[in-house]
Amino acid sequence: MSEMSHQPPDDATHWVAAEVSSVEPGIPDTARAPGGSTAAPAAGGPPVPAGRLRIPRSRALPIARLDAMLDTVWDHRLTLVIAPAGAGKSTLLARFASAAPGPVAWYRADGWDRDPVRMLRHMEQALHAAVPGIRGGWETVEDAVTALDDGLQGRTLLVIDDLHTLESTDAERALERFIELSPSMLTIVAASRVWPDMNVPRFKVSGELLEIGVDDLRFRSWEVEQLYRDFYGQPLPPEELAALTRRTEGWAAGLQLFHLATQGKPPMERRRLLDRLARPASRLTGEYLSRNVIADLPGELRQFLVGTCVLGRLTGPLCDRILGRSDSAAVLRDLEARCLFTLPLAEPGAYRYHEVFRLHLLGVLVDSVGEEESRRRHLRAGALLSEAGAVPEALDALCRAESWTAVANLLGRDGSALADGAAAWMSAVPPTMLRNDPWLILARARSLRAQGHFRASVDAYGDAETAFGDADGAGTAGQERAPMLPWLDPDPPRPTTPATAGERAASPSSALRAATIRDPGPIALRLAERTDPTERLVAGLSALLAGDPARAQGILAALAEAPDAAGLVSVAAELGTGVARALRGDLGGAADIEVGIAAAAGMGIEWLERIGRACLTLVGADAREARLVAGAAAASADAWGAALTASLAGWSTEDAHARPELLTAAATGFRRLGAPVLEAWARALLALSLGRIDHPETEQAALAADALARTTGVLPARGLAQLALAWVRDEPTGELAAAARSTLADAGLVTPAWADADAVDRVAAGAGQAASIDVPPGLTQPAGLVEARCLGPLELIIDGQPVDLAAARPRVRSLLRLLLSQPGVHVHAEVIAEAFWPDAQPDVGARNLHAAVAALRRLVEPGVARGRFQVVVRDGAAYRFVIAPGSRVDLVQFDRAVDRARGARAAGDEVGSEAAWREALAVYRGELMAVEGPASWLEEPRERRRLQAVEAAEAIANACYARGELDDAARTCTEGLRIDRYHDPLWRLLISVRERAGDPGAARRARQGYDKVLVELGVTADT
Repeated sequence: MSEMSHQPPDDATHWVAAEVSSVEPGIPDTARAPGGSTAAPAAGGPPVPAGRLRIPRSRALPIARLDAMLDTVWDHRLTLVIAPAGAGKSTLLARFASAAPGPVAWYRADGWDRDPVRMLRHMEQALHAAVPGIRGGWETVEDAVTALDDGLQGRTLLVIDDLHTLESTDAERALERFIELSPSMLTIVAASRVWPDMNVPRFKVSGELLEIGVDDLRFRSWEVEQLYRDFYGQPLPPEELAALTRRTEGWAAGLQLFHLATQGKPPMERRRLLDRLARPASRLTGEYLSRNVIADLPGELRQFLVGTCVLGRLTGPLCDRILGRSDSAAVLRDLEARCLFTLPLAEPGAYRYHEVFRLHLLGVLVDSVGEEESRRRHLRAGALLSEAGAVPEALDALCRAESWTAVANLLGRDGSALADGAAAWMSAVPPTMLRNDPWLILARARSLRAQGHFRASVDAYGDAETAFGDADGAGTAGQERAPMLPWLDPDPPRPTTPATAGERAASPSSALRAATIRDPGPIALRLAERTDPTERLVAGLSALLAGDPARAQGILAALAEAPDAAGLVSVAAELGTGVARALRGDLGGAADIEVGIAAAAGMGIEWLERIGRACLTLVGADAREARLVAGAAAASADAWGAALTASLAGWSTEDAHARPELLTAAATGFRRLGAPVLEAWARALLALSLGRIDHPETEQAALAADALARTTGVLPARGLAQLALAWVRDEPTGELAAAARSTLADAGLVTPAWADADAVDRVAAGAGQAASIDVPPGLTQPAGLVEARCLGPLELIIDGQPVDLAAARPRVRSLLRLLLSQPGVHVHAEVIAEAFWPDAQPDVGARNLHAAVAALRRLVEPGVARGRFQVVVRDGAAYRFVIAPGSRVDLVQFDRAVDRARGARAAGDEVGSEAAWREALAVYRGELMAVEGPASWLEEPRERRRLQAVEAAEAIANACYARGELDDAARTCTEGLRIDRYHDPLWRLLISVRERAGDPGAARRARQGYDKVLVELGVTADT
């Protein structure tokens, strides 16, 4: 039976977890331009096929995680979506463009557009179709920018698909200049299979670039479950979903191809095709990869890919040895830059091929050289990998070589290293070995633990102990199994005899388990000063359980930065820090949570990645994702994850009637697990949610939650329960409500948006005054009102207190200026280190940065404890200067005034435009961070603001001259020339103003000044 009845088309966008049609129903045939017809060209422009200028019709699964990223597109000049074929780039952009407000221009680049003029004319046609009336005849970038400056009436989106077809051409260089000069009302989103040959770092540093990469487009396990259940209408069993996600690595085209191949097929046939995905030469994905990826590659590169696919781990030296060449490192770097299914590993210079792509290459290898030669190459690869210490990859190669003696020798010699590695190789191991070899059993136990199959993992650990017998591995298996046991027992026993080695290893985990049962606060206090990183992690998480997010943040933030924290401890500390910040109302916690999610995904800890995704709902992410994650956790038999994520979904969802159902499920789950502390929180939130819909059982639920919170020693949970009681007893402003609010305020805990109508109104009012960020309802920003003057000499006032900048070292002052030059924007640590310590080794630069940040925090927030900083905050690997609502920053005011002026001018509102230009010019007191000097990191933002100030002066002076207000015109010209004495239009205008005013002396002096400038520039004045 054929594996597929559908032949994949050349265009990858037809196969990416959505169905994209190039013909929209309801559009006249003339507009659709079917069959190769062309769109009507703009004046003088070459015709272009209409299909390249039309938004493809997209029917795709909405993914909350990606929608949240796309919501920020409008905050950037340029968004780049970089991923290989079939990742879903075009589908994503089509869906975004179809829902975008305002005009949308769609331009799909093509190899024929390598000439800059042709490319510009085609973009002209696309934009003319979206915004009729734009002046045509574009021959240069300057023509295009001028036409858009004059013609755009409001925010406009330009989507450029297939940007990679212009790679390293004059057209790509022209496009880079177009992006740099384009008006602020134009937002550009581009999709490509390779990184464009542009000065991308400059856009990054200025905060004008949003990147969406292959990992962002990858479907997570719960998204695959949603895709097949809600979009395809073909729900899959949990074990098949897990296998499909693992074997496709969330690659959108692979998921779509599997759906097409299995649609309407019986379960047995579906499982057969799923098994085929794990083997080389799968016809399911082979034809797609051959036609859309391999066929376009040069022959030498194809040979490199096929020759190195026997290596599960790719490094320059390994590839050189397997191929007998010396330039493999450079080829690997190029493959990564091209996003050619080549993924970097943690070790610098090490890579692997995407598993689907590698299996296809292995099939090509067998077709090319035969099975016997393929086995010989795998045998050599296994020897090289084993010699390099890549034991799991060596095992995979030896199994594919069917050299079972070599496999047994490797297991006997390096079984411990094998069990430490990833488990992707398991499909190549014979089932009898998996069942009998103790190291393979241990590896399977670890794999099950990472996936969240905790009960099965404990059983596998027990099997490993039995298989090891008296060998050393038995102790390892026992020590890893022991910490998991208390979490599977709803009533864990207390130790009454001296602890064994396994029990000693379990003690931090047992302490955290105890914190879920009763009195988490004292446990946090007892362990907070311990030196062991795991015990400090337990202290921080116990503080979270106790409802003390400030203490939790202090412990966990320090632990996340500690050099002795690694692995699971470091990941959990990052996530815990973000949750603590979110519970205090600090939206910056999103960055910590994202860092933790990425780390968990990189380590393959699926259960922790799921919880992290659900935690994002605390900082405004779509609550639907938390509900999906909760379902995925339940499908994986991860009871703890299911209850936790249901709680988070209940905390954040706006659906008042779904909320009680989620929180009831969470409370029930925690009761079954024997976690009264967590059950108290879930029941307190449940009581609040019932009170919000006037449910008749609200009082009973609130009393039960209050009693449980009192018994378990969780005072803030009692505050939530008492707030619900106050509502049901019609005392929303009485003593009971006041006491409840006081309890929550003392804990520093914000309530969910839906839990307090007064809080919602209060936050909404404050959000309108925010200097640089929007505040979602229900989450308040930290204290720290800032008044900053960045244009000219720096002046800084925080909470009414001037900051004595003279007291700081020069480098600390420079760091402050860098952060304030991008107020509220994340500045990556590497960008800062490169700006101030460009020649230092990375570790030295990192230490210098940490020292400078610490000194800066002491300067702007004296007396604040470590981990509780609210002004200069760390967001993952970046830092930012927080601009709280109500703050006043002249740079923010200037930028907004410029945007308003240009927008009003484009809309024909000359009065509004002039008023905004005057505001901008009044704010501009001098160069950005004038005292910093000629710092390289300041060149672009400083020059941009200077040119904008001159633009303001010229616009105001011209308006005054047109009205005959000659004194104001002359004064504004002079003010603009003080900013830029070489600005030719202002000199000419000043001379005209003086002549029109009948002041020949002033006109002569103006001409003399102009002539002097021209002499300095080496040019001659026009006569």
